[in-house]
Amino acid sequence: MCDCVEQNSTGSKRDMQMLAAFLELTTQLHAIMILLVMKVDIQLVRRKTYLKEILRDIGVYNVKGTHKNTWELRPEYRHYQGEEKSD
Repeated sequence: MCDCVEQNSTGSKRDMQMLAAFLELTTQLHAIMILLVMKVDIQLVRRKTYLKEILRDIGVYNVKGTHKNTWELRPEYRHYQGEEKSD
């Protein structure tokens, strides 16, 4: 009976050590994942800002009307601006 208790206590100590190591590893992995997500978010914000700058250069953002929340080309970039209808 004494041997059985020792095996259980030794096994549970080993299990606790493995659990502690596992928790430490998962904590480190979680921290790494957070850093990676933050890096991706920063890159996406930069790309979004860059795209908005380009859109502002070539387009107009509609804030009201039937085309609300959409972009359209500025008049100088429309290919149909100077065309005339022929009868």
